[in-house]
Amino acid sequence: MNTNEIVEKNIFKEDVVSFLDVINNRIEYGVVFRVAWDLDDITDEDESDSEEEEEEEDDSDEEDTNEEEEEDSEDKEYNKKKQSVMEEMKRSGYTYFDEDNEFDHLDVDEEILREKCKHHHFKSDTGVLVHLIRAPVYTEMEYEQLTLVDRTLYLADFVQRIQQPQPTGIPNSNHQLGKVLSTRKQYSVYPFSFLAQNQNIHLGQDPSQMLHLDHVDQLTPFSNSLVMNKSKTVIGRVIGYQQDLVVRNLANNRGSIIPASEVDYIFIDPVFDSNPCPGKTITFGKDRFVILTVVPTKLEVNWYYYLDENADPPPSSIKSNQVIVFSDDYQFSVIGENVLFVNSNGIKEGAMVFLTKTWCTISWQDGTITEELSTNFVVVDSLATDYFPGDVVEPAEVDEKTKWGVINSYNPTTRTCSILWNIPGREDCAEEKDVSVYSIEYLVDYNFDESDFVFKNDSALIEKEADIVGQVVGRDKCRLLINWNNGCQEKVLPYTLCLIEDDDSDNEEEQNDDDQDDFDIENEEEDDDQDDDDDDDEGEWEINSDSDNDQNQQKEEKSGGGGGGGLISNFIHSLKSLLVGDDHQQEQPKQQEKKEKEEEEEKQGDLDDNGIQKFQLLTSIENHAYYSEKMTITTKLLKTINQEFKLLETSLPKGVYVRGFSEKMNLLQALIIGPEDTVYENGIFIFDIFLPNNYPYAPPKVFYHSVTYKLHPNLYVNGNVCLSLLGTWHGNKNEQWQPGFSNLLQVLISIQGLILGYKEPYFLEAGYESQLGTIIGKRNSSLYNEEVYLLTLETLMFYNNNKPTVFESIITNHINDKIKDVLTRLDQLLDQSNTEIFKITLPPSEGFLKPLLKLKSKIQSIEKLKEEEEVKVNENENE
Repeated sequence: MNTNEIVEKNIFKEDVVSFLDVINNRIEYGVVFRVAWDLDDITDEDESDSEEEEEEEDDSDEEDTNEEEEEDSEDKEYNKKKQSVMEEMKRSGYTYFDEDNEFDHLDVDEEILREKCKHHHFKSDTGVLVHLIRAPVYTEMEYEQLTLVDRTLYLADFVQRIQQPQPTGIPNSNHQLGKVLSTRKQYSVYPFSFLAQNQNIHLGQDPSQMLHLDHVDQLTPFSNSLVMNKSKTVIGRVIGYQQDLVVRNLANNRGSIIPASEVDYIFIDPVFDSNPCPGKTITFGKDRFVILTVVPTKLEVNWYYYLDENADPPPSSIKSNQVIVFSDDYQFSVIGENVLFVNSNGIKEGAMVFLTKTWCTISWQDGTITEELSTNFVVVDSLATDYFPGDVVEPAEVDEKTKWGVINSYNPTTRTCSILWNIPGREDCAEEKDVSVYSIEYLVDYNFDESDFVFKNDSALIEKEADIVGQVVGRDKCRLLINWNNGCQEKVLPYTLCLIEDDDSDNEEEQNDDDQDDFDIENEEEDDDQDDDDDDDEGEWEINSDSDNDQNQQKEEKSGGGGGGGLISNFIHSLKSLLVGDDHQQEQPKQQEKKEKEEEEEKQGDLDDNGIQKFQLLTSIENHAYYSEKMTITTKLLKTINQEFKLLETSLPKGVYVRGFSEKMNLLQALIIGPEDTVYENGIFIFDIFLPNNYPYAPPKVFYHSVTYKLHPNLYVNGNVCLSLLGTWHGNKNEQWQPGFSNLLQVLISIQGLILGYKEPYFLEAGYESQLGTIIGKRNSSLYNEEVYLLTLETLMFYNNNKPTVFESIITNHINDKIKDVLTRLDQLLDQSNTEIFKITLPPSEGFLKPLLKLKSKIQSIEKLKEEEEVKVNENENE
């Protein structure tokens, strides 16, 4: 697909659109369910299709026949149910598409239909799958046939104004981003009382039949709401409720109550959805009624947040009058939802939201605030260094982390901020201008979005007039404006507050940890039987992981031999003795000595330009992330390790160094130099490797030693390495670990080439591939590379001052050899006439050049020290 076409398309999932039904010559309205140019959807679909095709090829003819029979049976049952429902709907006057209509996608079960549509095959690259508002119907339309009606934006969404791409295709550095502060909607609704009397109308054709309202209420205050128990110790979310229905008999106008225990036995007229709501007509027993009021009686609550750790958990099923509902100033309703409105007689009446029109209040990075139609904007992904007014930050330098401040404004051209620094003990703030975005960092615990629910972290700070829980509704310099649940309002410093997190929130990096652990467990279980069978009669070497890490701190030899070859020879000799028995040990001493010498020479392995071995086996471990992992090494695993070592000794690419340890043969460490012409150029990246019991039937574990902020989408600060070959990312089968074919060398080459060798790593972030060719994609990729190159230089500086013993000589030689190249590259970046170095397409900003100059100064000081040492060495030699 031509990614340049993506730029021109202004239709996204959840957009409200309209189109002309040419057969019936009428306007239809719908919500976008899927779009063909969503690259992530396409990738998943293609992979799923390919896997299905492979499975079908492996199936027998008999199985294929059975599947076809089952499908025929399912189709017959489906068509039978469909015909029955359509006839019932026709008798009830409900509008639907008949068999001859091109929009014939009606299904009995909406959820089943939605699931089918997730695997919909688009007819073209510009197809859009639309869910009609007036009926449970999905239809594919062409992009050009659709008109954008409304776009729902959510609080804290990052947006950009829609604009035409520049002729050069290069993003405009002045094109700032905005953040959604609040939304307001105009609702076009159909009262249920009107629909009950006009069941044959075509919804949406006559706007005069709808009411246009600026405000509607939810059906009950408990709809998916946060609540608190009466003692104010535990918070939960309502996940369901039972309700009594106050109804009026249509035959005799008598009022009555249908208790919650009998609500399941009512039949709501087919013109409506299945949710009871005032104004809907129903059948109960032999009588017909109209619903007047819905009265929640009992709630189902997921209690998940404890304000008092010692509090007893409330019952999950609780009466509605035994909870306190959170007051939410930011709640809104969506299309298709049942709502309440006050009619001209002052009575609350039920209605269905058919259309909406949305305005958004946007806080722009330059400090301005506007309210505009949501259709003027497109949601975009921001970078870690994209700051917005109100963001709380602190200095990046460790020795300056004694203060915090609030972003007042941000200049996207210079990449600098104006910051209001908080002065402890004072109400006012001190402003500082032109602060580089690379010299500050986001202070997570102090940042809150408008609409967040909070409470004070110290009960002694709670004002007498205030409630325990409140909602963030605004900002005033360094303070937040809180509406407490009892209506009291207060300005509060952010560090005195705690966020009430949502019950389904997950930490991304913790999730990645869980995914990796799950994979390891699955592989161990999958191959457990195979390993048990293979290892029954083999010897085992137990490694005691509980022993103290009392290790000899042995430095790596700086010369080429360095003793590594001898250790490898000893290991191989021990292994052979174990495998072939005592006969092998009866060789004559001279023959044995000669053989060991030959093996030692053979095991010298590849050397780098400085004569240092790329692969080397050391005696003990200095520091390793997996040192405490319990492990039983079998002779079979030792054979595999021997094969891996042989391959590593002769095949490591330039810039990759590996160290093994005779103390624990299943642990290795790797140092990889960042490839040239990438933002990781000349950077130093160190990884710990662990070979599990069931290796090579399961992939190794790899831990990344992070010494900066996150500098690659696949390398996490917590050490996770996201790679299909390691099972930590769900790639296709060809990219995953394949026992008998995959090996450690492949893993190292993949990290060097696929991770560190990727020139625009921004697009490796999950979901960002769809931004290829877009303006926001080019902008973000360029700015991302700016930040990453600074972090790469930081890794170089860190390891210059903190050289791990096992890689000390490698790091020293690398810095000595490449320091002039690094300075030359810095000069190229500082010379603003150079363009598109490292795929940095935007002109270098002031915010980028400032830290670059600081780093250049530090690197020059290293070069100066090196030159001074060389002078001393020469003087000593002359003496």
